[in-house]
Amino acid sequence: KLSFPVIILDGEKTVYTNHQADTMLDIDSLSEVIKAGSELTFGSQSYRINRFLATISDKKYQVLELQNTTNLRSLEEKVYCYEAIFDKLDDGLLMSDKNGRIILYNPSQEKLEGLVKENCLGKYLWEVYQYEAPEMSEHRQVFKTQNPIIKEYKSHVKNGQSEKYLSYSTYPVIQNNQTLSVFSVSKNESKLLE
Repeated sequence: KLSFPVIILDGEKTVYTNHQADTMLDIDSLSEVIKAGSELTFGSQSYRINRFLATISDKKYQVLELQNTTNLRSLEEKVYCYEAIFDKLDDGLLMSDKNGRIILYNPSQEKLEGLVKENCLGKYLWEVYQYEAPEMSEHRQVFKTQNPIIKEYKSHVKNGQSEKYLSYSTYPVIQNNQTLSVFSVSKNESKLLE
């Protein structure tokens, strides 16, 4: 059973609409969908129109699927807002995905570690931090055990720079008992020692 509206055309003529299309569209809005480009708005709902050709009994038909993107746009806006917040925080943020690739690295983390975000995103933790093995990464340990590391304190030296003392906590992101990702929140504690 299809959960999205589907319209099948033979040239300009509509030969099929499923129940979802019938309940959503009247004749005027149906012709609006057919003429529309790749996106369409009905009231407060936004739709992406996926068009493709299908051959049935040696005859070609145009199939239009209307995919509701209203919630997708809302999620994209939320992600954009979260990223703007993360970029403004004084604390360093680092997140890795289920495979150990870095998916979030904010400007404060760059300042703390002396690394460049663009050189970290999409790379494995063990590549960026030069671990001998993936298992040496605390993120991988937290990912596997689902146990956070709270208020750890370490000295870091990068590229021959002066020693920096960081406090950090590392947490798993868990949904339905499955670890989705791991993130760390870091602070520079060097000024406290002065």
